[in-house]
Amino acid sequence: MARQRARDKVTGSVHQHAAPLGDGEIDTVDGLPVVGAARAAIDSVRRHDLRGATVVLDHGLHVGAYDRAALEAALAARPGVPGRRRAAVAVAFADERSESPGESLSRAGMRAAGLAGPELQARFPVTGPLVGFADFWWPQFGVIGEFDGEVKYRDERMRAGRSPEQVVIDEKRREDDLRALPGVRTVVRWTWGDALRAEPMVRALARAGVR
Repeated sequence: MARQRARDKVTGSVHQHAAPLGDGEIDTVDGLPVVGAARAAIDSVRRHDLRGATVVLDHGLHVGAYDRAALEAALAARPGVPGRRRAAVAVAFADERSESPGESLSRAGMRAAGLAGPELQARFPVTGPLVGFADFWWPQFGVIGEFDGEVKYRDERMRAGRSPEQVVIDEKRREDDLRALPGVRTVVRWTWGDALRAEPMVRALARAGVR
């Protein structure tokens, strides 16, 4: 980190960004000075579209690297910098309830397509014995949305001793139980590829009745 560098420095492998830093924006990790998490996040998302920015900000909020107040303070301390308006939109949209980059990417794709905003990590049912939590829930349409990342099938820690085949069976049973609940019309699933392209996910949700 070059605290006094006057301008950006670009080499074949590194792009060093120059910007003034206040004392409150510097942390120490393993004895080394580093840019504080909130300030680093704001500087990063100023250069991203909403999809990339949402992945960065959601994750930081979810793991507790910063809170919304810290992001807003870091943004307020950078008036007039390029991309500030873009960063402000991303901060307002960020949500600590997103539990994975795939969920964050999906949510940004929904917004870009103009779909109604879902509830995140909704409990089913609201009271009583737990059936499950849904990544996305549109109560006005009766539609549950699930980002189906492969980690739940491949990661031994997440499988908790189950085989990949048993995880698939358990997921099917869970989905059947969710469909059987009052108010739930259907469950829509999509993959990483669908979220990255956005259009397949949006089409599937639209067919299910999400407007």
